[in-house]
Amino acid sequence: MSISADTFPTDAVKAASGYTYKRVSFPVSVGDNNTIYVQMMGGYSPKKPVIYARNTDNDPIEVNWDLRTNENILENIADRSFVKVRLEKDADGKLIEKKFLSEFDAITYMADHLKDGQQVYIGGDVEYRHYNGQIQRSFNMTTVALDENEDRKPSAQLSQTYLIDNTSVDSDWEDQLEEKKQLVVNAYVPQYVGKHEGKQIKKTLAFPQQFVLKATDENMDKRKAIVKRFLLTDEDVVRELSLLCDLVDGYEESTGNVELSDDLKELIKLGFMTEEAAEKQMTIGGNRVRETVLVRPMLRRNNGQPELMMEDKYAPEALVFLQAIMDDEEVDDPFPPEDETAKSTESKDENVTTSFEDDINAMFS
Repeated sequence: MSISADTFPTDAVKAASGYTYKRVSFPVSVGDNNTIYVQMMGGYSPKKPVIYARNTDNDPIEVNWDLRTNENILENIADRSFVKVRLEKDADGKLIEKKFLSEFDAITYMADHLKDGQQVYIGGDVEYRHYNGQIQRSFNMTTVALDENEDRKPSAQLSQTYLIDNTSVDSDWEDQLEEKKQLVVNAYVPQYVGKHEGKQIKKTLAFPQQFVLKATDENMDKRKAIVKRFLLTDEDVVRELSLLCDLVDGYEESTGNVELSDDLKELIKLGFMTEEAAEKQMTIGGNRVRETVLVRPMLRRNNGQPELMMEDKYAPEALVFLQAIMDDEEVDDPFPPEDETAKSTESKDENVTTSFEDDINAMFS
């Protein structure tokens, strides 16, 4: 994690609409040449200064901005409505959890307690939006905590519900998998859109998103079986499939067989540089890589039994796109208002250890 004196805002920002907020964004290193940017933003509108949350019965409620720290109110708020931060320790060395109803206050707290270079765990939600003709993906923090396992290997993973139709996988997918050792899947993600370019939308739309299935010569047969089992659908159905994926955002790097130049050899001879440092200078920087790589499907419990989070659930008409709405086409919203497929959150996987899960893990190993 990399932060500086300028990372956190000292004062709130007031937009032209009057909305008053704080926003922070910073990079988190999750491996060699792999960096993920995360963000947090929250505030209030003076026209209606409330925070939208859910109570312990999971009903939507509005909390007055000035009452957002009132303990009597907070005890009736559902746990998932809070931003949770664990950056301090008590006298026994245990992490202290701070809970904030607004990101605004969480940002203020983190500004005083989050330090550059700390090893942290960050969890949250993923948000997609159309901007300047492109689809942007934002990682919104809802949990920030010191990682007490110093030996943990840095990583970034995404649990995401995808929508897959009969066009998601190319007809020559087997050739692609064998030749390129990977297959790009053209899927969609469901994202609720309230407003776009001033127009009220209030529907869950399909946003195109790709993920990649990697293969090697050794596991090629298993990868082909995965495609047939999970990624191929009939033309009259849209499959809902929840996947765990690795996030990759960085640069390829390869040193190969390094041959030192005469100039570098001279610097080594004169003591200005070690051979190791010289080889680092010769490192070849590759292309930018930004991928979402399939790890395995998600599991959940149903009546105590593990099952795949996969269902042939919708007709093709369920894939409603933003452009159709902007062109004033009449479309229905096929997703229920509380449909969890419209959200990308931390893993709902129950981490079950059964023979069924073992079979899935074997397929994706």
